[in-house]
Amino acid sequence: MLMGGEDVNYYHDDVYRVEEMIRNNFIVDPENSIDKAKSMEYDRFGYLSLHYVVQLGEKFYNRKEYREYRGIKFEIQIRTIFQDAWAEIEHDLGYKNEKGIPDRVRRDFSRLAGLLELADKEFQSIRDSINNYEDEMIEKVKILREIIKLDYTTIKKYVTYNETYRSMINFIGKEIEIKKAKNIGEMSKYLISAGIVTLNEVEYLINENQRFILNMIKYERVEIYNYVGETDILLYICYAKLLKEENSEKKLIQFWNENGYTNSDIRREHQIGWIRNMEKYMEM
Repeated sequence: MLMGGEDVNYYHDDVYRVEEMIRNNFIVDPENSIDKAKSMEYDRFGYLSLHYVVQLGEKFYNRKEYREYRGIKFEIQIRTIFQDAWAEIEHDLGYKNEKGIPDRVRRDFSRLAGLLELADKEFQSIRDSINNYEDEMIEKVKILREIIKLDYTTIKKYVTYNETYRSMINFIGKEIEIKKAKNIGEMSKYLISAGIVTLNEVEYLINENQRFILNMIKYERVEIYNYVGETDILLYICYAKLLKEENSEKKLIQFWNENGYTNSDIRREHQIGWIRNMEKYMEM
């Protein structure tokens, strides 16, 4: 009796991580298992994946619910999203081997398979570049010794590792619950919308507006929610910056409207009242 299942992964190197997990947890039948990539000629493109015929390892039989499956073999196919797309399209078209493909479309098949294989590698390359960039930023954002441009990664690492930011969070956390950041992408949009484009500007604005930030937390967050988000400080420095500029009222309303507020009369009245409160918090 042979059963089967599939494991579809985002990246090519994840396929081999899953392979290692299978080898560590199952008994592999090497004669009936195959690595399609290794079995294909170097000058050919096509369906690539790992196919393992396995049975449960001995440790599974310590649990009663697995004992009835002793000796049963099943197949696990491991592949990436693009490899899975190729397999599904190939299956839908009804061609399971190269010899069955008509001459007029064989070249198109080969070109498409090559593009999917290239896309597989390029997405993994992008993922690896992002991971390397994130690792590099950890040390750079702790103490800002150079100009660092805002993006999703730099803000995420700044909030997590920067000494000035963590000190502020730890100070606030003595008085109110701090909730972990979940909206880094949203905050990066707010900062750029307020004209803040580097982490150095972020840190300067935090140092210059600590009293305003604490007042916003004390009189807005505590009274309404009784907690503060880990990234709320970033929103408050946007307000602080805009409050100090000419035509601050107009710029704040424009900032809110650009970031999801409606422009109704009721909303505008609420916005004006909030601006008056913030001006008061700025002076306290």
